[in-house]
Formats: sequence, structure tokens, C-alpha cells
Amino acid sequence: MKPTIYNTGPYNLRRSMSGLTLIELMISMVLGLLLVSVAAGVMISNSQSFRTGKSLSQIQNSARMGFELMARDIRQAGSIPCGSGINIDNLLDNPLNPTLPWYLNWENNGNGQFTGYSANDTISNMPTPLNRVSGTEAVAVSYIESYGSSLVASGIDSYRFSRAQSQFNSGDVVFVCDSSKASVFIANISAPNSNNIVTITAAASTTPIGNANQQPGTFEKNAVVGKLKSRVWYVGDNSNGNKSLYLAELSGSTLDAIEIAAGISDLKFEYRLGDTSDFKSAAAIGNDWPLVNAVKITYTLEGQDENVSTDSANSGRLSRSFSSIVALRSRIL
Repeated sequence: MKPTIYNTGPYNLRRSMSGLTLIELMISMVLGLLLVSVAAGVMISNSQSFRTGKSLSQIQNSARMGFELMARDIRQAGSIPCGSGINIDNLLDNPLNPTLPWYLNWENNGNGQFTGYSANDTISNMPTPLNRVSGTEAVAVSYIESYGSSLVASGIDSYRFSRAQSQFNSGDVVFVCDSSKASVFIANISAPNSNNIVTITAAASTTPIGNANQQPGTFEKNAVVGKLKSRVWYVGDNSNGNKSLYLAELSGSTLDAIEIAAGISDLKFEYRLGDTSDFKSAAAIGNDWPLVNAVKITYTLEGQDENVSTDSANSGRLSRSFSSIVALRSRIL
């Protein structure tokens, strides 16, 4: 813009008037809008990166926690504190009701200790309905957990140990074993006596009808007392309307469902028989579950935050799949 000259008396003062033309103003506005757009884009990009990072962190934490707990159970499937090779008498096996539910079906041949369920399989004889997501696979494991409890004395049908060692309550499924034999039964636990010793006996309702060996028998001093742990791992609907990894655990005569990790939307299992190299589906195993010695776990996880992914079929949530192989320790020679 050119300056304008004004004559003011004897003096000629050259004054410059400040201002912008319309073109200059429009150019300035365009440049300003470009700067604002760039700044906004950086902020949006940083926000998206933060949300993506947070979603990935959630996925990793869920994957780590869920896998470690599930893998620990699968590794222990079929394990007992007295070692393998001993004869096990399951007093829950009633001849009048020969079909035991999976969570009580502990047999010498390995049945009931580890079983997989395909997407179309129903987990039968459940005392409590599960919130399992339709079309997802599941796996059930049983093992004996030892709490460091051992007998101080044993009769033919009663066993005594220190209450200080006890983690047991009446109604628990108890496992007593020594170097040659073991018994599984539902326990009655007495109150501790003056020496803090409790007595454990088999509940009368668990005694097999028509079986000559109606009592657990006599065990050596220092025989181990453990508790039957039966668990099923599955994907269930949580209270938020999303999907989570669940653990249903035997507690007395019921199964308590516990939410373990949010964001796990699918589980798939493949199983290896003996020394073979191929992993098979649950349907292909048939009746050979006692021969399974390794499991390949594949789980799909979703981030909790929506609109961090372009996958519209997954509601915009970030999704990842992970696989790992776990061996059953009791079946590895």
C-alpha cells in the first residue's frame, strides 16, 4: 500500500496510513486457517495415537494375565501330589448314577482330568448355567491342589490333621493319598479340638451304594490331603455387554463364574496326541482325551476403546490374535 502525502502548512509531512487491502486480508485468513488446520491435525493424530497405545496396552495386559492363569491350570491338569501310578478310588462314583459330571469325574485312566469342547459342544451336567458366548470353544481341567496338609493319624474312615494346615471346609471334594493309593470323596470337617486337630470324614451321601469299599480306607501317617480343583475356561458375556475370559471353578457343589480378563472375544484350542506333531480340533479327538499332552491356545482380543481401528465389523475396536502352546506336565514322559 502506497503512502499518502498531506501538506500541513509550512511543513510537508509524509504520513503513512496503516491498513490492509481486501486481498491481503483474505491471504492472511487463508494462512491462518492453514496453521489452525495443521495444529488441529497434530492434536487429533496425537489423541488417536494415545488411544491406540492405550488400547494396545489393555490388550497386552489382558493377554498376559488371561494366558498365564489359563496356562497354569492346563499344565497342572491330571496332577496329584503323591505322584502318578497309584490306584485312585473315586467314592463319588455311584453305581446308581454312573454318569458323573465332568467336574467330579476323576478316574485312573485320565478321563475327566482334561476335556475340550468345540464351538458346537454343550458342557453337560452343569450345576450352574454358564454365560458362555455361543459359537466359542472351551476347555475343562481337573487336578489336585495340595496346601501342605498331611495326616497326623488315620483310621479306616477318619483322618486327623492340624487345623493350622487346613484350607478345607465341609462339602469340599477332598483327595487323600499316600505312596500306594488315594481316595476322592466329599468331606465333613469337624471343629478343632484342644490341640487344634481337626477330623475329616467322608460324607455319608457320597458313599457308593452296593460297593464293598464304602469307606476311603486307612492311610499312612503323613499322607497328603488335597482338594479337587475342577475348572472350565471359556468366553462369556460380561455385565457391560462385552466379552471376557471367564473361569468357572468348583466350589462345594456349585461352579462359581469369575471374570478373569476383559476384551478376550474368542478362544480356539487345538490338541496334540502323544508324540504326534499335528494338532487336532476337539471334534477330531473323539474319546482320546487321556492321550492329549499339549494344547495350542489361540485367543482374540479387542481393545476397550471404540473408533481406534478402521475395522467396522469389530465396532472400530483394535483387535489382535495370539497363539501359544502349553504342555500338560503330568503327561510328558
